[in-house]
Amino acid sequence: QVVLAIMLVWLCGLLNAIGVRLVGYTSTLWTAGLAAPFVVLVAFGLPRLIHWQLPPKGLDHHELIGRLGGALTVVIWNFCGWENLSVVAAEIENPQHNYLRAVAIAVPAVALSYILPLAVCLQGAAGGAGWHTGSFAEQGVQIGGRLLGTAIAMGGALSSFAIFEAAILWVSRLPFVLARENYLPASLAAVWRGRGVPGRSLVLCCAVFTLLIPLGFITLVVFDVFFYMLALALEMAALIRLRRLYPRRDGLFMIGGGRAAVYLVALAPLFTWCATFGLAVSRRADDLIIASMLALSTWPVYGVLRRYYGGPPKFQWHNTEGLAVAGRIVDVEE
Repeated sequence: QVVLAIMLVWLCGLLNAIGVRLVGYTSTLWTAGLAAPFVVLVAFGLPRLIHWQLPPKGLDHHELIGRLGGALTVVIWNFCGWENLSVVAAEIENPQHNYLRAVAIAVPAVALSYILPLAVCLQGAAGGAGWHTGSFAEQGVQIGGRLLGTAIAMGGALSSFAIFEAAILWVSRLPFVLARENYLPASLAAVWRGRGVPGRSLVLCCAVFTLLIPLGFITLVVFDVFFYMLALALEMAALIRLRRLYPRRDGLFMIGGGRAAVYLVALAPLFTWCATFGLAVSRRADDLIIASMLALSTWPVYGVLRRYYGGPPKFQWHNTEGLAVAGRIVDVEE
């Protein structure tokens, strides 16, 4: 499994090295491959939906609290990251229009893709306690035959691949930006002119991901959600501060509804995060403690890197780097 995981990491890196357009096309293809068997499952299970009832037997209170924490962590991991595409805005044509269109399609589609198949599979079940990894494929065999079960299992593999491929797209731009701001070696800011891709930054990210593979899925999910929500807290703090400083600032996107709407958008995800990790700690605190220690180390590491590489200059300056936008190379001005 470790060897297979390493191969998948570098395959995703290779696809990203070819360019953002290929990542978009392949992600669309993987999504279609994942969704098709579940559409068939829901179609075959339509009678179950018509007569659907909640499973009568649940978990006891203590077990429910612990599992709910783990479940919410995975849910956040699956649904987070909508704003991360902002780091590749320079490589997308008309992001103000295309982002909103993509979100308007993706959010309801993702929600329904979870709700409808799960409702079909749990109809008539004695309870949800027996649900485990692979249950969707088993239910597919029962409802539509072995071929459908196999297709669902393959769709699950495609889903993981598509998520990771898209994650590398935006994560690989972070060392690139930090290098341009003089927090990391300048060599990481190099762009491969043929493809408009920050190649060295991409290779570095793939190497780090390879080293993280032995930690396992659950630990990595906890770490990922923990650091993601910390980063999101910083983003929301910046949002509130910018709205105070520039209440009429024009930009690609603007949150309507006044100050109350801005606070609601900023604080609601953080309340969910706090509740999730409060529940997760009641079951297993080791991963959260390690993640907290790593988070506390970021400030001294930041200070060392800024001192060593110099940090951003105090005067305004301009630099251009060629990035790919819809298959062509353009200059992005800082």
